Amino acid sequence: MKLLSVLVSLIFISCSTTPKGDYSRTKIERPYSLPDDVAQTSFGISTISEKITDADESIEEDDYDSYGSFLLYFENGIGEDVSWVFPLGIKYSAYSDEKHTVGLTAFTLFLYNYASLDYWYRVNKEMSLRPYYRHTSFDIGFTEDKRNFYGLELLYQTTSNLALGLDFSSGKYTTSSDLLEGFFGLSASEVSGNFTRLGLIGLYSLSEKWDIEWKLYTQDQQADNADLETSTAELQFNYFY
Repeated sequence: MKLLSVLVSLIFISCSTTPKGDYSRTKIERPYSLPDDVAQTSFGISTISEKITDADESIEEDDYDSYGSFLLYFENGIGEDVSWVFPLGIKYSAYSDEKHTVGLTAFTLFLYNYASLDYWYRVNKEMSLRPYYRHTSFDIGFTEDKRNFYGLELLYQTTSNLALGLDFSSGKYTTSSDLLEGFFGLSASEVSGNFTRLGLIGLYSLSEKWDIEWKLYTQDQQADNADLETSTAELQFNYFY
């Protein structure tokens, strides 16, 4: 509760700072990093369902296990091509013109680390191809998960307010935990393999200051003795100031 109170306080403090400058309501027109007179607070919820499939005789296939979490994100423009991701991170636009954008994002939430190298190609006024390479890691002491993967997002600006996208990625993962022993019929505490993920994403600009954003993902994660199917749904609001 104390942590939640601190985060809520940060939102209200942030919302009372300098009013935002010009920022497009059209997603395809937005720069990689926020301008230095714009800040963003995002909050929402995420639900995840998991199921073991294609298991050998040593493992029982389970029904779906579901759980949820809160989403919270802060970003503040601090330069022409750089924005600060709270608490420790940056988004840097290394190059940008009418057709091409190259950017780098790296931040840590202490338990979770994220790095992404992105390239955006503007096909026309409505369509953008956005390949990327990403690394993520998550460590809560008794469980550690690392992922390296390539992906491609296809963004289509259907109207000035609505953007829809298709996101596909594939890569490798390694998960280490004492809890894994016996879970996948393993004698070791580490499992690794390949995974693929397909997502449908969307963003609707409600006003000059508010967006609503949604993401629906399905993921297939392979291991030696079983596969893990994961379905993820995210809904969040973005406030610009």
